[in-house]
Amino acid sequence: TESKFSSVNEFDPVVPKLVRAVEWHANNALSFKRSTLQTRFFETGDNFYLGMEFTREYDKWKNDTADEVIGALRDRTMDDGEKRDLNRLRGSLTHHIDRLW
Repeated sequence: TESKFSSVNEFDPVVPKLVRAVEWHANNALSFKRSTLQTRFFETGDNFYLGMEFTREYDKWKNDTADEVIGALRDRTMDDGEKRDLNRLRGSLTHHIDRLW
C-alpha cells in the first residue's frame, strides 16, 4: 500500500529541523549530567550487549524533536487510520534517533 505520508516536506521541510535539533543537542549535551546511570548487560545467543539508559534531558530532546518534525502533519484533519499511522511514524522516528545515539 502507498504511504499516506510519502512526503512530509510538502508541509514543512524536515532536514533543517533535524539539523537544528542535532546542533542544539551537541551544544547542550555536556550539561546533561546525572550522578548515576543504569546499565544492563544483555545476552542474545552468541552476542552480548551493554545497554545504558538515556538521560531525562536526552529523552525530552528526542520527544520534542519528533513532535517538531511531525507537527505540520498533526495539524491536518485525519481519520483514525491516519492518526494511527502518524503515531507509528513518530514511534519509528524516536526509535531510530535512539539507534543513532
